[in-house]
Amino acid sequence: MKRNRLGGTLTLRLSTKSLRLLRARAKKAGRSTSQLARELLERDAEEGPSLWERTRKHIGAVSSGGTIGGANVRELLESWNPDRRG
Repeated sequence: MKRNRLGGTLTLRLSTKSLRLLRARAKKAGRSTSQLARELLERDAEEGPSLWERTRKHIGAVSSGGTIGGANVRELLESWNPDRRG
């Protein structure tokens, strides 16, 4: 692995669950938590899809007068498909 000089410090505040998952993944990979976090950030910045690309299929709006609030919303949305191409 190529060694890069470190240029600064970043402090992340993670939930207990996220920190536990990160530590477990780092241990499984045989890396420190900091090293794994750096690798994930660098990989995502250089070659990974953007946040927009990963979530765009979930972004949209429902413009239907027939949509109601309350207990029936889950039933109405089960058959909803955001892909309007047919």
